[in-house]
Amino acid sequence: MNKSHITNYIRAKFKKAGCELLTKEYRTNKQRLSYLCKKCGKKSMTCWNLFSRGYRCKECSIRRKLKEIPKRIILRDAVYSLAEVARFLNVEYSDLRKHVCVWRTLPSPSKKLGAKMYFTQEDLDKIEMLIE
Repeated sequence: MNKSHITNYIRAKFKKAGCELLTKEYRTNKQRLSYLCKKCGKKSMTCWNLFSRGYRCKECSIRRKLKEIPKRIILRDAVYSLAEVARFLNVEYSDLRKHVCVWRTLPSPSKKLGAKMYFTQEDLDKIEMLIE
């Protein structure tokens, strides 16, 4: 099979997954590939090795995981730390932290107890509304 057939095959797989492959030439399965996620509109990098095993855009991954989880938990007086929210939502703490603190795609904590900030039930409801 020549390189153009392989590149067309990979381009078709990206398209089927709702992404547009931006890299023009494919060489190896560990080569960094640039693509545009059509679901969230973000540009990302991955390699064919990871993409073919189901690893997709982090933005869409967090949104999908947030849809799949139960919506309510009860912890001390209905306040949740960022780590507890990540554990409850079954997402990586670093990914959730990036979405809250760096990318600001999710609301930041609104309740301050001492020096630490915590999420309230209203914050979790806002996150839920953003996902649906």
